[in-house]
Amino acid sequence: SSGINAEWPLRPGKKETIQDTHSMDNWRNSLTTRPSMLTTDMYLEPISTIVKIADPKKYDATYDALKDFLGGTFKVIAKKKQEENELLEKRRKEDEAEARRVQETERRKKADEEETRRRQLVEKRKKEDEEVARRQLAEKRRIEDEEEARRVQAAERKRKADEEEQKRVQLAAKKKKVPTATLR
Repeated sequence: SSGINAEWPLRPGKKETIQDTHSMDNWRNSLTTRPSMLTTDMYLEPISTIVKIADPKKYDATYDALKDFLGGTFKVIAKKKQEENELLEKRRKEDEAEARRVQETERRKKADEEETRRRQLVEKRKKEDEEVARRQLAEKRRIEDEEEARRVQAAERKRKADEEEQKRVQLAAKKKKVPTATLR
């Protein structure tokens, strides 16, 4: 394999980077001798991203080494990280909003259940009060009916007693021959 390092002369004490014009020219010239046709769109992805998949602990070291090797920072990665952070922040906010919606829904559900229980309790108490009032009314009517029956019986006894008294008076008058009209 002919990589960049194979064509770049290593100089002690000096970093070889793509920013070095001689190294960049060597790399460009290698493209003319061994060109490749691209069949898909390409984008730059640092090797540290691939290393991260294999061993996440080595990501930072690989990224820093690549940065030192190329002699600069990666705007694409910084932008990508910023976009990832923004996306994570957006998702976090959406998750928080969803959690608040769920909490509010649960709170409303509990409030509705509590209101339903309260209404049922009020309705139950109302029915119990109505039942007590119905029983009291029935008891009052029973007592009134008993009192009326006693009054009727008393009136009947008085009427019978009066009839008995009148019969006695008439019987006594017949015996004495006193006119009944004067006895009254």
